[in-house]
Amino acid sequence: TVIAICLSLHLVQRHLKNYVKPQRQRYVLRIIWMVPIYALDSFLSLCFINWAVLFEVPRDCYESYVIYNFLALMVDYMGGEEAARSFFAAQPPQKHWFPFGFLGEHDMNVFLETCRFNT
Repeated sequence: TVIAICLSLHLVQRHLKNYVKPQRQRYVLRIIWMVPIYALDSFLSLCFINWAVLFEVPRDCYESYVIYNFLALMVDYMGGEEAARSFFAAQPPQKHWFPFGFLGEHDMNVFLETCRFNT
């Protein structure tokens, strides 16, 4: 726990010191904070077993926030919202892999919206 927290805080400090792309690094920092939050939550859950559920709720909320930020970071890497939409619109329909082949083809025009909705 201590090693994970120390390494993550060091990485956060390095990102803040070299804060040259604020839009992108903002997402990265939010994702990096997941490690100390999980480490501290796990440690507290082990120390206070009767209170473990209370520690899990904020952790799970932050986890969903991190998943949203990861999706936003990927869209930013693709060049923004419009560039991502045009990229997926240009893709042919994709077949699902086993065992989901029975679902048919997936229309890539709605891929980004589907990801956002399910996040």
